[in-house]
Amino acid sequence: MKNKYWHWIAVGLFFVISVAYMAPIVFEGKNLVQHDTWTGTGDAADSKAYTEETGKPAPWMDKMFSGQPVQWLPSINIFAKGVQTLFVANGVFGNGFGNVLCMFWYMLGFYILLIVLGCSPLVAIMGSIAYGLASYNLIIIDAGHIFKVRAMATIAPMLAGIILCYKEKYLWGCLTVLASSGLNIAGNHQQITYYALLLIGIMVVCYLVKAIQEKTWKKFLLASVLMMGLAGVSFLPNFGSWYPVYDYSKATMRGGSVLKDTPDGQSEQASGLSIDYAFQWSSGGMENFTLLVPGLYGGSSNYTVDKDAETYKATRQRVMPLYWGDMPFTSGPFYAGAIICFLFILGLFVVKGPEKWWLLIATVFSIMLGMGKNLMWFNQFMFDYLPMYNKFRVPSMALIIAGVTMPVMAALALKEIIQGLSVKGVKGVQAVQSFGIKGTQSSMPQRNSTAQSNNSSNTQNSTAQSNRKKYLKDLYYAAGITGGICLLFLMFGSSLFSFVAPEDARYPEWLQKALMTDRASLLQSDSFRSLAFILFGALMLLLFIKGKVKATLLGTIMVVLVLIDLWGVDKRFLNESHFVSAKTAKTPIPTDIDRLIMQDTTRYRVFNATVSTFNDATTSHFHNSIGGYSATKLRRYQDIIDFHFARRDKGINVKVLNMLNAKYFIAPDGNGQPQVQQNVTALGNAWFVDTILLVQNPDEEIRALYNIDPANTAVIDTSLWKVDLPLITSKNDSSYIKLVKHNLAHLTYESNNSVEQVAVFSEVFYKTWKAYIDGEEVPIFQTNYILRGIKVPAGKHVIEFKCRYELAEKASSVSLYASIFVGLIFAGLIVVLILRRRKSLSEKQ
Repeated sequence: MKNKYWHWIAVGLFFVISVAYMAPIVFEGKNLVQHDTWTGTGDAADSKAYTEETGKPAPWMDKMFSGQPVQWLPSINIFAKGVQTLFVANGVFGNGFGNVLCMFWYMLGFYILLIVLGCSPLVAIMGSIAYGLASYNLIIIDAGHIFKVRAMATIAPMLAGIILCYKEKYLWGCLTVLASSGLNIAGNHQQITYYALLLIGIMVVCYLVKAIQEKTWKKFLLASVLMMGLAGVSFLPNFGSWYPVYDYSKATMRGGSVLKDTPDGQSEQASGLSIDYAFQWSSGGMENFTLLVPGLYGGSSNYTVDKDAETYKATRQRVMPLYWGDMPFTSGPFYAGAIICFLFILGLFVVKGPEKWWLLIATVFSIMLGMGKNLMWFNQFMFDYLPMYNKFRVPSMALIIAGVTMPVMAALALKEIIQGLSVKGVKGVQAVQSFGIKGTQSSMPQRNSTAQSNNSSNTQNSTAQSNRKKYLKDLYYAAGITGGICLLFLMFGSSLFSFVAPEDARYPEWLQKALMTDRASLLQSDSFRSLAFILFGALMLLLFIKGKVKATLLGTIMVVLVLIDLWGVDKRFLNESHFVSAKTAKTPIPTDIDRLIMQDTTRYRVFNATVSTFNDATTSHFHNSIGGYSATKLRRYQDIIDFHFARRDKGINVKVLNMLNAKYFIAPDGNGQPQVQQNVTALGNAWFVDTILLVQNPDEEIRALYNIDPANTAVIDTSLWKVDLPLITSKNDSSYIKLVKHNLAHLTYESNNSVEQVAVFSEVFYKTWKAYIDGEEVPIFQTNYILRGIKVPAGKHVIEFKCRYELAEKASSVSLYASIFVGLIFAGLIVVLILRRRKSLSEKQ
């Protein structure tokens, strides 16, 4: 069968697998809840209303953390439009179909890479299914980490384009690099793009070594310069989203601390995240073996157990916290597949050239990075000296590099063995041509053949026989290593591990014992499962090497084995129970307490203590919340949380809640049921103070909030703000300041005061806001560590705050012109391809 037919078969198969896995979306109109996507719907509703009212995108969000900036504004970006077309398509196929497309592009992008690396279509299909169905890649779809998914799906095509350039296929290489890198950046997940760059860097260095050895460094340099130029060009249309994010990051937790000390007196991280915070989700050393045995560390923190499980017998509950690894919690393991791990180890023996080394080095590097705090001698150095690395958290995410390299190595191992035996006359390889391999060609000796032909055929047969002996030895080693590990866990796992999680202490002893029993049982069953897949895969390879099985059958069986293996594990973590009606997935339902609070039509905030206040966005769907869920909250707001809401020795500082206008508290009653209480001491939207407390640095400012009454005193850091202010004024009972109109970008107040006074506004300070009194701009200063303050002259006034993200607007204009430029480049490359195609056809005629 011609390769072009195999390619269409591959595309169709990938689509069928994606549709079948996400069948409830396609055939039942259901969708996934997707926590991170669901989290943003509260802000999205307000932003949508603002856009409908004004015709402009909202530059501010009110719903979480007492208000925070929008990181970037929509811009005309050719690559962002591409992402929407390729990964979303909800407007055409219905809500949720983007999840089907995510799976599809995972596999198709990987298929392109493996074809470029010389794999046959059937081998490429196997590797692509392994990548598309790797457990982590589906778990993040369920979690709603869609930006991450989009960036990950484009890593393989980026690698393919680079390899094409190094193979001097410049036209296709340039087109692939430009498109895939632009889409990767438009995926808007900086950490995944960072890991992709690390992977590319390792690969390029290995190809550089080869170029130096072969004295082809000039061609290497040409291809490298070309690719770097294209990468720069692909970034320009994304400038409108990336540069504002970079600018905003300086004010977030990733920008480092403005304080010198933590609440307990420890020194703060000068730049970037603190290492303790960044390394919370670090993979344990032995936990990396979940790449081979998925249930080694309990699967997930919310694992669905069988009805014969000890925990179910004890509690009659199906969902249990079986995970017992080093991370605070997890939705599932990084499972690459037993067959893939076996073939990866086999590849270390049979794969040659630079591909072997960049795949091995990148895999090891990925695992070492993923260990985070569990390999501090290495990761402390990386955190301190690897550029930009201290801006990122969740070290275990680095295993996405291994998620790419391991199936590539597995596919190359299978390719090398088949090609190494691709001589007609050796049993088991007669079907090589139908398998799509362009290997060494030879003919069987014919009656009228020449002596030279006989010698050539004999030499090739001798090579194949030599390869067969080597491959058998390599096969035994790979099967022995991977199968031996599984056998070790199967036989001795219950005595090798404790199966105890730090959180187990909060459970009664009988439940702790049940959890330990089920964790040990899961380890044993999954060890046996992985061992069975390895042995069956090794058996098929053995039969092929001995000439008992044809290449097409071998490839087909490997595809089926990988599909069955990964599908079975994936269904533990993303199955039919995760799909709900599209309305339920999209629209949160308010509680009776929410409805009661929503009867208040004034501007206020809610503090909800019945959830993880600062790691849960439920409240934000219905109210402006003191808490929320975001990995990019403002650094100063996080400081307020750490100093005034999260200290066990001091409890919650109600005075800070008052200045944040927390008008309602939701807290559990004596029976653990939510109840609402109105906070009568909340200070409202704005107020005049009669005393100014000047401090000399941010540390003094944030600690002063323990002692002052914010209703009467405002704290100002003189190291940042040189403002001529009345230190003491007298309030008049007739003085007032009140909010009369508001939306996400414009707040209007009326005031009346008999003398010049300082007004404090219960609004989070950020540089995109400007203040006006009676239409004249006045300076804003930061007060009480996070709020806005202005000096108001005596008399009646109209005070306005207007938000405009000027930097984002300018960056958006760059994206517009860059998109036009890139569009012209694409058009030019396509025209050249068409002309070359026509020339080639005319020459054949």
